[in-house]
Amino acid sequence: MPAHYNLRSFLRQLSRELLKELFDRHGIETGLELLALKKRQIDPIFETINALSEDRRQKLDDDFRNILSLATPGGIRHIVEEARFQGFELIEELQPIPSPIDRAAWACLYHGPVFEAAIRLAVRELLSGRYWKRRLPIAPLPGAELDGAVKPLEAAISGYFNEQEGRGKACLVEYLKRANLHHFFGYPEDFPASPLAWTAQGLNPHCYRPAFEIVFVFDDVEGWLDIYCESGRETAERLRTLFAETVIALRNIPEVKRPAYRLEGLKSRTFQFIRPPDSPIKDVRLKRLGFAIRGEPTKISIETDPTTDRFAIHREMGRVFVTRPIEMNGIGPAQTKIVGATLTATIEQSSGRLRTRTFDITEKSCALKYDGHDLLLRGMLVASGIDITGRPDHGDGATRPAA
Repeated sequence: MPAHYNLRSFLRQLSRELLKELFDRHGIETGLELLALKKRQIDPIFETINALSEDRRQKLDDDFRNILSLATPGGIRHIVEEARFQGFELIEELQPIPSPIDRAAWACLYHGPVFEAAIRLAVRELLSGRYWKRRLPIAPLPGAELDGAVKPLEAAISGYFNEQEGRGKACLVEYLKRANLHHFFGYPEDFPASPLAWTAQGLNPHCYRPAFEIVFVFDDVEGWLDIYCESGRETAERLRTLFAETVIALRNIPEVKRPAYRLEGLKSRTFQFIRPPDSPIKDVRLKRLGFAIRGEPTKISIETDPTTDRFAIHREMGRVFVTRPIEMNGIGPAQTKIVGATLTATIEQSSGRLRTRTFDITEKSCALKYDGHDLLLRGMLVASGIDITGRPDHGDGATRPAA
């Protein structure tokens, strides 16, 4: 999720050089020696911005908000990937810029089309994860050209919400394709609203017809569909069906499998995390294991730092659990079941730098997202036999692909 926009905080983080260029871009003359002001001397800048007319202030704030939205590793990745899509590389130009917020501001200033597209494509980072229905199976359709589905999808979304909820009479859908990902941004009409708003005439009700947002992201190679909609599961399932029938003419939609993760193998120090030899995932280690004692309500959690010892968690298990014949009040590993784990992965980025990704897994959930390096980590979980969603569990800790 993007950071909460706070003007003072934003001004403290952005370099003075780029701030001056943003002012110049909007034709704003501050009368300040911006480059001479110290990093925390933001009061004169803050007061100057607050004194701007409403229309000029809004345009500047829009830039500031968008810059902050992409001032994350995921946001910068979208900028780099969109530049590649448009036919050029930005890595070498971005590397000397020290902070994510300065990198995003630089892209906003010098590569506007790339920056604007990256804002659209970063929806999975910018929209609340609470309302994403992730990776619903549809069907592979490699190389699909789906721009012709825009109008039918508009009509289908409008018809559904108008019939079921009494809203959505008008609807606009915008389409954007990048590689194997098809993005459909839907804006159905919401119920009329009359919030209090400040205008030149003072504080008065402001009547308008807002839109609410629905986003479909379809992977035509893997056959997965992500849906964003601020609604319940039933509506999301109906939207999934609506998309399948309208966009790819699919009637027999695959059943949604509940997430399932087999963690018991992590007890063994010989367990291997499997990934391709050329994978950017260079290392994966266990930071925490959560145990439930079989037949009892008691839970035990063991957490340690695996940085210098990849087997640190297993050494701690040897200290916590009884490995000789069970003594009075002792607990052996066989009496426990792993119900949660925290993994730490070391990943090589496209710039050559290493980053650490730490994430939690339980038997029914995984904190990883569904894009970028998180998708590669999810693939590693499948290859390693941890993610068994839709695969039979044979009771011996092994899983085999379904026939």
